[in-house]
Amino acid sequence: MSPLKFKIASLIFIWATCSYGQESNIDLLDSAYDENNPHKSLLILKSIESLSSYSDSLRGKYWLTKGIAYGKLGVEDSALYFLDQSIIISNSNGYNYLRARAGNAKGLTLFHAGRYEEAIQTYQAALVVAEENEFHEEESTILGNMGGVYFQMDDYPSAIKYSQASLDIAIEIDDTDDIAYGNLRLAVVYEEIDSLELSIFYNTKASKSAESLGNYVLLTYIEKTLGNIHKKLSRLDSALYHHEKAREFAILAGEQENIASTTIEIARVYLDMNQLDMAEREALNNLKVSNANSYPLQAKLAHDVLYQIAVKRGDYQTALNERNEYLTINDSLNAVETKERIAELEIKYETAKKEKEIIEANAEIERKERFQQFLYIIIVTILVFSTIGILLLVQRFRLKKALLFQEIDTLRAQINSIFGGETKKLNLSLEQINDGLFKPLSEREYEILTEAISDKTNGEIAETVFVSVNTVKTHLKNIYMKLGVSNRKEALEVILAKS
Repeated sequence: MSPLKFKIASLIFIWATCSYGQESNIDLLDSAYDENNPHKSLLILKSIESLSSYSDSLRGKYWLTKGIAYGKLGVEDSALYFLDQSIIISNSNGYNYLRARAGNAKGLTLFHAGRYEEAIQTYQAALVVAEENEFHEEESTILGNMGGVYFQMDDYPSAIKYSQASLDIAIEIDDTDDIAYGNLRLAVVYEEIDSLELSIFYNTKASKSAESLGNYVLLTYIEKTLGNIHKKLSRLDSALYHHEKAREFAILAGEQENIASTTIEIARVYLDMNQLDMAEREALNNLKVSNANSYPLQAKLAHDVLYQIAVKRGDYQTALNERNEYLTINDSLNAVETKERIAELEIKYETAKKEKEIIEANAEIERKERFQQFLYIIIVTILVFSTIGILLLVQRFRLKKALLFQEIDTLRAQINSIFGGETKKLNLSLEQINDGLFKPLSEREYEILTEAISDKTNGEIAETVFVSVNTVKTHLKNIYMKLGVSNRKEALEVILAKS
C-alpha cells in the first residue's frame, strides 16, 4: 500500500484540531512513516511530543512506524513489541487498515528472524482483515510475502499457490510494480524445482512489467537469470542474447559491477560456443572494468575464462600465468588453494617441455603448505590458551557474582529489619528518592526500582510491569546512572541510606 493511501486512511480517524502543536506532530509522524532510512525515522519519532492527548489512530500509526524502523534495523524484540502495540490499538478501535498493515510488518519481522511458522500465522490473521475489507493492494503484498516464507521452508507447492494468488490480485488492480515482482517470485520457485520452461515464462512476463517501469536494475537481474537458464538448456544463442540485454540494462542503470558480471557471462557463453577470440575480448573487457572499480571477484572469474581459453588453444604457458593470477586473487578472497588445477597444468606443461615453471609452481605449493601448517600450530596454541583464560574468567565471574548476591541479601535483610521484615513495604516516595539527584527518576523508573529492591529477577519484573526483559534492563541501566551506581547492590545501599 502506498504511503499516500495510508495517510488518507489514518486521517479518517484523527479528531479535528486547530492546535499548531498537534498538526506539527502529525506532519512529523507522516515524515517518519515515509522515511526509508530507519535511523532517520527513529530520530523524527523521538522529536514528537507525547501522544497521550492525541487520538488512538495517531498513536497506532506511531507504534507501527516505530516497529517498522526497528524491524529494518534487525532489532526484532523491540520491533515486535511496538507492532503488537499498534495491533492492540487497531483491534480495540476497529482500525482495520492499520491492523492489516501492522500484521504484515510483524509477519515480515518474524520471517527475517527465522520464525517461519509464527510468520505464517501472523500473515494469515492480517490476510483475513485485508480480504474482509477489500484492501486489495495490502492483500497482494501479504500473499506474496507468505509465498516467500513457504519458499524458505522448501514448501514449493504452497510457495507457488500464494505467489500466484498475489499475482492475480496485482493484475486485477493493475499494479505494475507488484505484477513484476509477482512474476519474478514464481520464476524463482520454478527455477528452484527445475521447471525451467515455466521459469522462462514468468521471467519474461516480469521483464515486460519491469521495462514499463524503467527499473533497469531489476531488468538486469531478470535478463541475466534468463541467460543462465537458456545456458542450462544448451540454448547458447538465446543465452548470449539475454546476457547482452542484461549488460545493456546494467549500462543504463549505471551499475558498474553488474556491467562486469554480465560481461563475464557473455564471455562464458562465447567460450561454450568455442568462439575463443570473442570470449577473450569479453574477458579482457571484464578485467578492464573490474580493475578500474576494484571488483576482485569479477577479475578472478575473468582470469578463469582466460585460463580455459589458453588451455583450449594449447598455450600452457599463458594458461599457467592465468591460473596463478586466479589463485592469487582467490587466496586474497577465500584463502583457498586449488592444487588439482596446478597438478593438471603440471602434466600438460611437462608435455610441452616446460619443466622449469612447474618446479617453481611446486615450490610455491610447498611453501604455502608449510606456511599453512605453521598457521595451524599457531591457531591451536591460541585456542588452548584462550580456553584456559576463558575458564579462569568464568570462575572469577561466578565467585564475584556469588559475593555480590551475598551482599545484596545482607542489604535486603537490613531493609527488612527497618521496615518490618518485608522489602515491599518500603515507604519511600518518588520525590524522596529524587531529592538530591542531578537527574530525577521517572515514574516508570520508580516503578522498576520498587520491584528491583525485592528479590525478583529481571524476568519476574518484566512480567509484573508488562514489558520485555530487554526493556527492564534498559530502565535499570538508566536508574543506576541517575543514582550514581553500577549495580543492584549499590542501588540498595542508596535506598538504605535514604531510608
